[in-house]
Amino acid sequence: MVFALVGGENVILVTDSMAATGLPDGDYDLGAAGVKVHNGEARLRSNGALAGGTATLLEVARRTVEAGVDAASAVVSATAVPARILGLQQEVGSLRSGLRADIPALPYCIM
Repeated sequence: MVFALVGGENVILVTDSMAATGLPDGDYDLGAAGVKVHNGEARLRSNGALAGGTATLLEVARRTVEAGVDAASAVVSATAVPARILGLQQEVGSLRSGLRADIPALPYCIM
């Protein structure tokens, strides 16, 4: 609904992923806190409270497309919009000559 209201060029996709993102289930440290990741869910070992996310930005973009947003808008919201907001559009955020190509695997990013 947000994409329909304001357009993908005005949405930033983010993740609160922690250091265990992309790693298998197990025990990890988040600063001084012990964290247990199980089925992609990170919880404090001490009390079971949610400790942070484990979704990569790629997963966030993929879920955005699965929710009905077109792939081009999702990719722009995950790349070009954050770069523009941070004033880094001359360094990152799109695939152009002279910019860093910080993208893991373009053909596989959404599909």
